[in-house]
Amino acid sequence: IICLLSLNNYAQEQITADLKKTYGENKYDLIISEHSEKVYEYPAKAIYYVGMAYYMKADDNNALKLMNLSIKKDKTDPDAYFIKGMTLNYMEQFDKAIESFEKAIELDSSNSNYFSGLGDSYFSKKEYEKALSAYITATNKIDPIDRPFTMIPQIYAELNQPDKALEAFYKSKET
Repeated sequence: IICLLSLNNYAQEQITADLKKTYGENKYDLIISEHSEKVYEYPAKAIYYVGMAYYMKADDNNALKLMNLSIKKDKTDPDAYFIKGMTLNYMEQFDKAIESFEKAIELDSSNSNYFSGLGDSYFSKKEYEKALSAYITATNKIDPIDRPFTMIPQIYAELNQPDKALEAFYKSKET
């Protein structure tokens, strides 16, 4: 029994590693064609990579379906919640996206992407103060992404604060 469990665990780790590698090679069609039928047998992170292939192909419905399945199998992976939130943003379901980003942040508050995605949701809802807070938080993380730096000046412009917008624009340009 121990050998069988060990073998099964190895097989699941191997499929996840193979999918991660194939995903890293941008072979999204290959992932979809060879793995989408088998996802229910896969561990959460393997499902995540199949879902990412759909995400990269802009197939929002399948990406969302697989992120939900991945989350169902492992509620501790913030990346699945983040991609779910991004997909929901594309689908203009901003309130649901906010819930997903907040869950990702609850699980890992160090990732700039998660706060930037949250900011995008609030920006789309025209809740500029909340968006500004999320973007500023994103810029204060280790290795922050570029997007929040470019969004902050836009928000100050929307809030009719041209001096702050100009200052934020210059900071964005430097960064």
